Amino acid sequence: MVILNGGMATRFGGAVKGAVEVFDGKSFLELKIRVADRVSEKIRFFIMNSFATEEKTEEHFRDKGYFGVEDRVEMFNQFIAPRIDKNGGYYTPGDDPMKAFYGPGHGDFPYAFRESGLLERFEESGGRYIFFSNVDNLGAVPLPEILGYHIKSGGELTSEVAEKSPGDEGGAPALVNGRIQLVEGFCFPPGFDSSAIPVFNCNSYWVTAESLRKDFRLPWYVVEKKTGGDTVIQFEHLSGDLSVFLETSFLKVPRNERFFPVKRPEDLDSGREELRKITGF
Repeated sequence: MVILNGGMATRFGGAVKGAVEVFDGKSFLELKIRVADRVSEKIRFFIMNSFATEEKTEEHFRDKGYFGVEDRVEMFNQFIAPRIDKNGGYYTPGDDPMKAFYGPGHGDFPYAFRESGLLERFEESGGRYIFFSNVDNLGAVPLPEILGYHIKSGGELTSEVAEKSPGDEGGAPALVNGRIQLVEGFCFPPGFDSSAIPVFNCNSYWVTAESLRKDFRLPWYVVEKKTGGDTVIQFEHLSGDLSVFLETSFLKVPRNERFFPVKRPEDLDSGREELRKITGF
């Protein structure tokens, strides 16, 4: 199980989201691990941090005794890239030099995992399948039934999708040049009614480990961000584009059970009781 715990730690007031308390002293990271550990005590955990989340995450694991699974936890970092200013030069912030850099998206996972040596070690120890999802989605649990579906499909990647509600945006499976793949919301042609596609991408995936050794090149997307009142440009990879290169199945899952992301503090405040039910704690 890979937990995507990167990013720039900006949405929760500078706190690392994975270490934020959800309820009863338990953080997102603790709940993700404890829920998965109830499924199987053989699951290994790989935490993908960024330079902005690494230190606080490691400190959190030490303080919490690695939630009792220290022998099954390893960490690695996504990459680091320089921000660009509106004139096309390197961005130079006046207050904090580290604001000149960022983590280039969760699409870093296959490359960073491979470069860290963890993919090779995982395979050498007999590991064959990986489930990866965002740290803030506590509904994303590695269930054996879905692993069985992935294996039976004979494909390399299984993407979980859920039914849309009115107003939902984001990536969705679509037919592109004769192949079904995930398409980001902003990549659909102008005028295309994306509501015609009844499901959307949950950013929870099952992947056959050996397929991550393939030589694929995920596309870059230009993202405009605000930092310290300045507008900066970033280039990011997205995990969903693995579906362009790997043989992919799409599995519709119950939204109220497997997709419950928490993007802002107010989402946590309003959804805390629902998260208790989902996690069973």
